[in-house]
Amino acid sequence: MVRIYTLGPARSCHHNATLRYLAFQGIVAPEIVLVDDLVAAAAEAADRGDSYVLQCSAHLNVHLVTEKFRDRLQVVDTFILPTQSIAVVKRKDVREPRTLGLPKPTMGYIDPDAWEELIFETTKPVVETKLKAHTMLGSLTADQHSNIPTSLRS
Repeated sequence: MVRIYTLGPARSCHHNATLRYLAFQGIVAPEIVLVDDLVAAAAEAADRGDSYVLQCSAHLNVHLVTEKFRDRLQVVDTFILPTQSIAVVKRKDVREPRTLGLPKPTMGYIDPDAWEELIFETTKPVVETKLKAHTMLGSLTADQHSNIPTSLRS
């Protein structure tokens, strides 16, 4: 069975892009492996020989995968897919949050000078989980208002 590695966790932009790409190509039910390290996943895919890596071009390590595995993994396709809708979500119990959690590739969506501290995480779902756990005050996350607890606001 074909195995496709992509950055997780579930609901990340990479996961969303993988599902949409496979549907567009009419590829049914391959094994999707959600990882937190695309370079390590590329090494495993190259060793297996029957696997692929789907990586978004905005990911910070896209060049590492392309350069390190240029002789063992081939670029098969490229496509443009809009990101999931995103929003800045803040805790209601904090009047003016001064810290913001976000993945580095999303820096272009915010004014970094509006925040005292930026906390970088791997994906928006990781940021969202930490916000819900009250380990950060604000986050740039997927705009899924139905999942925003009453203790948060967008």
